[in-house]
Amino acid sequence: MRYYYLKADYIGVKKEFERVTPFFLNTPYHQYRFAVWTYLVTAYINQKKYQEALLELSKFQDEARSKKNTFGIIWGFTMQGDIHYGQQMYRLALSQYFKAVHYGEAHYNLNMSELYAKMGRCYFHLRYWRAGEAVLEKSIATGINECALLQPYLSLLAIYCCEDTPNKTKIDAIYKKIENLREQCSMMGYSKSYYDECMYYYYKYYRMDEKIASQYLHRNTFILDSLTYYHKAAQMAAAKKMHKEASTNYFKYCNYFYSNNLKAEQTQMTWLVPQLEYEKVEHDKTLLLQSMNKMR
Repeated sequence: MRYYYLKADYIGVKKEFERVTPFFLNTPYHQYRFAVWTYLVTAYINQKKYQEALLELSKFQDEARSKKNTFGIIWGFTMQGDIHYGQQMYRLALSQYFKAVHYGEAHYNLNMSELYAKMGRCYFHLRYWRAGEAVLEKSIATGINECALLQPYLSLLAIYCCEDTPNKTKIDAIYKKIENLREQCSMMGYSKSYYDECMYYYYKYYRMDEKIASQYLHRNTFILDSLTYYHKAAQMAAAKKMHKEASTNYFKYCNYFYSNNLKAEQTQMTWLVPQLEYEKVEHDKTLLLQSMNKMR
């Protein structure tokens, strides 16, 4: 499945999942079934088929909880965060990544480097620069190999380039590390798209080269960081004393911020009601078992 996934052959991912699932159902190694299942859910996310991803994730999480499979529970939180991230609901995504990290640290000897990197990307989009820098440094410190460091380094580069006062020393050092890693590590699918996104920020906001920045923008379909986009546009307009344009972009910045929060709240309510029902059922089940044990 990994082969089809890396090739972005999502039809192949689904067919392979259906082919191998019966085998894993007949073994006691449930974590392997959950491992291949993550490819299917993530394939839907990468295609922006969020409804299909949610339906598949719901089945994934139900089974993970019923089997009390730690690996499955951690990845359930993680993929729920990935769905929110894809829909630009970064606060909700961050809350799910926090749950995955806390559960993993308490129950499972799992390397958290990738989760820290995901949290760092959320902080970047929310413009929480120092929190993002701190968690990305944790991601780098716990990376399992050199190539695993590429993603957190890219996020650090994005933060340093988008800050109000870019730090030249930090940016040049991180950029050099990224270029060295890029020669060693192959980039496919999301990794390539994310590299292009961060290079866009590098050329647009640090090098101030619109021509090169636009090349990275036009050859990919990544979503621009709208908070930073509007904030930077307003700052640049204000510096040129184009006050009307600056005011328009500050208004767009505020509108984006509040509309995103509203969307996140509505989504949270949609997820919260079924979760409360599940917890109520689990609580009732626990009370029933306790009563039965007392009667024996």
